[in-house]
Amino acid sequence: METYKNQSGSIFLSIEDETYHTYLKKCFAETKFSVQDIDYKEIYKRISELKKSIFILQSDKNEIELLDLARKIKRIYGYETRIIFLSSDYEMEEDAINVTDKFFQMPVDFSEIEKTIKRYLDNSHKLLIIDDSKLVHSHLVGPLSNAGYVIFEAYDGKEGLEMALSNKPELIICDIEMPYMNGFEVCSAIRNSPSISDTYIIMSSTLGSQSDIQKGFHSGVDEYITKPVVIGELLERINRHFRQSLSGREYILLIEPDEKISSNVSKSLRKQGFSVRTTTSIQTAIKLCKKFSFDLIITEMDSEDGTAMDLSGYLKSLNPDVKPSVIVVTSRENESDFKMITNMGLAGVISKPFSMDTLLASAERILADKRSGQEKKELLKYLSRSSIQIASEKASFGQTGEGGIRADKKFASILFLDMVNFTSRCEKYEPHSVVEQVNTVFDMVTKLIHEYKGDIDKFMGDACLAYWMLDENSENAKNMIRSYLVIRDELKKLNLSKQILKLDPIKLRYGMNSGEIILCDIGSPDARIDLTIIGDNVNLAARLEAANKYYGTSNLIASNTKKLIGDEFLIREIDSIRVYGKDEAAYTYEVIQKNNYSTDKEKKLVEIFQKGKEFYKLGKFKTAENYFIKSYQLEPNSIHKENSPSLVFVKRCRAFQKSIPKNWDGVWTLGK
Repeated sequence: METYKNQSGSIFLSIEDETYHTYLKKCFAETKFSVQDIDYKEIYKRISELKKSIFILQSDKNEIELLDLARKIKRIYGYETRIIFLSSDYEMEEDAINVTDKFFQMPVDFSEIEKTIKRYLDNSHKLLIIDDSKLVHSHLVGPLSNAGYVIFEAYDGKEGLEMALSNKPELIICDIEMPYMNGFEVCSAIRNSPSISDTYIIMSSTLGSQSDIQKGFHSGVDEYITKPVVIGELLERINRHFRQSLSGREYILLIEPDEKISSNVSKSLRKQGFSVRTTTSIQTAIKLCKKFSFDLIITEMDSEDGTAMDLSGYLKSLNPDVKPSVIVVTSRENESDFKMITNMGLAGVISKPFSMDTLLASAERILADKRSGQEKKELLKYLSRSSIQIASEKASFGQTGEGGIRADKKFASILFLDMVNFTSRCEKYEPHSVVEQVNTVFDMVTKLIHEYKGDIDKFMGDACLAYWMLDENSENAKNMIRSYLVIRDELKKLNLSKQILKLDPIKLRYGMNSGEIILCDIGSPDARIDLTIIGDNVNLAARLEAANKYYGTSNLIASNTKKLIGDEFLIREIDSIRVYGKDEAAYTYEVIQKNNYSTDKEKKLVEIFQKGKEFYKLGKFKTAENYFIKSYQLEPNSIHKENSPSLVFVKRCRAFQKSIPKNWDGVWTLGK
């Protein structure tokens, strides 16, 4: 049997009811549809690859979460993704109507679902042209058909109304001056016909006076354009409507005791793509807020069982991330209401009498601000604080220099950290597990670096580059070391808290340096740039991180940093090295612990190791070897079990006793 797939994706089932799931699978098996099961939580993770698919969703336990998922999908992808929502609760239809493509109350016969899917896979919208001019029809039908729309044609007002009732088009393009019924009469009749009252209407006419346009909107049209019609403009309007008409926009709760007002307001809001739920009382609204997550509440100052102050009192108890904004409708004459509303910190106030345009404008503004705040909050996770500050400066003061590119010399302390044996970890675990492990560690690392006033420059797979430059140089260096020590301790706890990490703990290596760096924009000035740090001192931090593997240490710091941190920390001198690409020797040290927390054993280790280093530099390798053998007994378990600083020097001393280096200066050259 030939498999029938969606043009760009498949049909996915997320059905919690086992009996109904079995029924659907059996029915689908007898069709040509390609159908797969999917857990709704997987949809969150895979939506970008599945966005052009059809989802059939049902859950008794997680119904509200499913609707929220549908709303988010529709907000981003609109008609690219089709959602059929099933529920045994008929009241859910009110919530589902604006965020799903089709609602069915269970149990529903498979034939209805199949019919709906076929309509979606057809991927075409029905348009009705009502115009008495054959020239207009010939001008419009071709381009609209080529754009994928199914076109119905009527040549007078009466025929147009009849075709609208029988074919139920999704959009109507209607003239004004026509036989039997003019366009105003047709539009009014459509609005008064329950089965087609919500049909989107674009009025197109040669009548372009202000009074004609006003009369058109009073009769119920959604858009008004004057002839001659520009095809490109008309297509853009139509396409925009189908992108927005079911866009899964924000969820609005309307508290309005007057049924007629409630109906008109909710209808206007739904036309803009909002999901709307209505109620008549404050107490019912509070109960709904406990069940659903709303983005905006529109309420009268007073209702039958409470006031906006009562609602505000409840909303204060909610998490700020899910707290809805509130617009209060009140009397213009009542100045005390304005004072109370301001005191409550609500988002907006609208005076009576008001027009729908005023209400919509207020709702759009408030939700745009809310959306902007949420997007900014998420965006900040992708940017360093320095990037944010510099972007703000550029926006406020204008760009400077060629293309606005920034390049400043700064003094900073730099931390480069990397995961040990990450390649083998990638080979050992599934991709999702690897990413989860890495993000668990970096979540902890990022929070602690920020807590100690550092900034994340970038993540590079399993590596992280951070820097400190907000305070004076000494404090920056100390904060970097403090953050390292806390990260080291927290990583031990983290490895014990999860079974997979307990069996296979993650280990980190750290390289730290301080000095002049270049803080600059790298990339395309007009398209995409990163604010980053570059320079020799950044490279040295990375080289020191890599050198840990050779010495069996977990951290190495440069002498520049050591000079800045004073005596707050117990430090062990490790080596004088030449790193690849540099002629000048770099003195390296290991941070053991804060001095006031260090143990006698740790202090003894530093003392004996240092004596070994003194004899080593003098070329007295046998004496140095003896000290390094003693210091090895005091060293903690290395992150590289086969290695440790003491063992490195024991091996060197034994080799040098057989062949003393020429022109010995105590400096060791590291390879690439």
